Amino acid sequence: MRNILVAALALVCLAATPAFSLSDGPYISPANYDVIHVLAPPPAPGSEAERKDIDAVLEAQRISTPERMHLAETDATAGLDAFAGVLGVDPGKLPGVAAFVHKAEREAQFATTIGKDCWERPRPFVLDSRIHPPGRMESEVASRPGEKNTAPHDPSSPCPPLTPTPAYSYSYPSGHSTRGALDAILLAQMVPEKRAEIFARGWDFGVSRVVGGVHYPSDVEAGRIDATAIASIMMQNRDFQSDLAAARAELREAMRLER
Repeated sequence: MRNILVAALALVCLAATPAFSLSDGPYISPANYDVIHVLAPPPAPGSEAERKDIDAVLEAQRISTPERMHLAETDATAGLDAFAGVLGVDPGKLPGVAAFVHKAEREAQFATTIGKDCWERPRPFVLDSRIHPPGRMESEVASRPGEKNTAPHDPSSPCPPLTPTPAYSYSYPSGHSTRGALDAILLAQMVPEKRAEIFARGWDFGVSRVVGGVHYPSDVEAGRIDATAIASIMMQNRDFQSDLAAARAELREAMRLER
């Protein structure tokens, strides 16, 4: 009886132990990545480049099928589960993979916030009344209650003084495009056999933002540049590499791939 109890207790302890725990240290910080001096400014208001950006959004909405427009709405709230069709398993349901990727996403958010607050670019549908986001995509980009710009202006900064927070959050760079590209880069490191499919799905998040009329193509491009720069910095971090290896093992085991 005693041996049975000991074995049962061991199984309980094993079940309660996570596959791995994430490192405490950050993978990246604002001190590692100066987004304002990496990204080019968005097209100037009233410029030919801005007009082309608006025309591209209008054309994307014109040629989009109801199915593609629905995907744009779905992608607005999708997470790692968006890659389930590519991988054959839902990485968002794998605790180690989800924790690792979400940590990387959280730590990358500063770049989007700093860029948006610097350039204060209005959303496409705010600038042009011919652009109509489907479903709840317009409300999804509304500024949160209590959100306001309060940072003091640095005269040496390339950014103009902050203006009061508008009804809708700013457009440049695209946060969804950054996250989709960053997720794709991380997952492709874990499953290089499906690299092309993973990147195609991650890049699709950016297309969805243009189709939905909440971002310009240049916003999307900037988000992908952000993700690539951020990932390259993270990859030089030892804690990141250790956590990536553990997440990779978990995902590959779930997919029944060689570890």
